[in-house]
Amino acid sequence: MGKLMSRIVVIILLISLLFPMNSFSGDAGKTGLSFLKIDVDSRAAAMAGAYTAIASGAAASYGNRVEFASCSGRNVIFIHQIWIDDITHEYGAVQFASGKHNLAVSANLMLFPGIEIREQATEDPDGISDAVNFCAALSYAQNLNENWQAGISVKYISEKYYLEQASGWAVDAGIRRLNLIHKVDWGFVIQNLGKMNALKEVETDLPLIVRSGLVYHLPFEVFAGGHLLSADLQYVKDEQLYIRSGSQWNLTDYFNLRAGLNWYSDKIHFSTGMGFLYKSFNLDYAFIPLIDHLENSHQFSVGFSF
Repeated sequence: MGKLMSRIVVIILLISLLFPMNSFSGDAGKTGLSFLKIDVDSRAAAMAGAYTAIASGAAASYGNRVEFASCSGRNVIFIHQIWIDDITHEYGAVQFASGKHNLAVSANLMLFPGIEIREQATEDPDGISDAVNFCAALSYAQNLNENWQAGISVKYISEKYYLEQASGWAVDAGIRRLNLIHKVDWGFVIQNLGKMNALKEVETDLPLIVRSGLVYHLPFEVFAGGHLLSADLQYVKDEQLYIRSGSQWNLTDYFNLRAGLNWYSDKIHFSTGMGFLYKSFNLDYAFIPLIDHLENSHQFSVGFSF
């Protein structure tokens, strides 16, 4: 298995070097299944998504699959998010094996309720339906040596709109280098390498994501210690480049504050949040202001180790 993961590292590095530059151009918003681009971990969301190099337990089965290789035990996380127009986003993950070989399963669901159905352009709809996006994944990660980690996920994805449904498969892969330089870790991940079946004769393009990030563990203590700064570059194919930065400050051994900035095009968005940790239990919250006078988004996650 170690040789297999070593080969995965080589493949990922080759992809990052050979990834065609002409894919970094195009009009925004060409890809579908936007729920695959949302930061499901409340800790990550509060830090504007700058978390590629940060370990975060079972939630790493969504971000950089290698990160749960750092966990010494099994853990569970549940996440709930409320968007505009009663759109809800649910995520759950369980890391059920840890040690030399680390395994996790996860499920990602976004529900769009109350969609009006019209066969023709009329004032009153013919009916009301829901749209459902769903993703289930099996993730594996391994410590290759003292500093290198690698991971991979296989995902089943489906989308349903009224009477139409489509499905497909995708693969995520990532690597992580601990102590790239003193107190700095580096992570790299490729997400959603795969294909969907046609939905009513139209095939949905998966949002291919390439992201790389650094995290700096501050060498001094302001309050309880363990403070960190992070920065990510994220590209969604045929859309745009995102520059993300985040920070976490531990005020006590049980409570921390987080904040982040997300730059893209000519816009800057901020997010913030907090986390509570007591023994094997953690509760996290993220506040994400939305633009263009839309409603703000609130995200909650609950996790525990066992």
